[in-house]
Amino acid sequence: MILTKAETSCIIDVLKTLIYNDVNDLKTKLVKAKETLNSKKYTLMMFGDQDLYPNNSIINDKDKYKIISSLDGRWCLQTQLFYHLTKTKKITHEEYNELVHF
Repeated sequence: MILTKAETSCIIDVLKTLIYNDVNDLKTKLVKAKETLNSKKYTLMMFGDQDLYPNNSIINDKDKYKIISSLDGRWCLQTQLFYHLTKTKKITHEEYNELVHF
């Protein structure tokens, strides 16, 4: 999928949010992203378009690890949220479910 410079900037801004900010900041940016991106591009940002790991990899929950191929393999937001849920514990199950279905 081809993204404009503005769309790319919007998506990267959202994807970088949890590095330094909390979930509330992410929610604010998701509202802006929904206004900026069409539904296909918003879905791309949320769920990616390519598996991170090959099908023959033996990794738990590998279906949760997706990337955005048009952004040089950046993790999609769902993958970032799953990582923060299971590894860093930065978000709760409730927050994960809310944000994935935002």
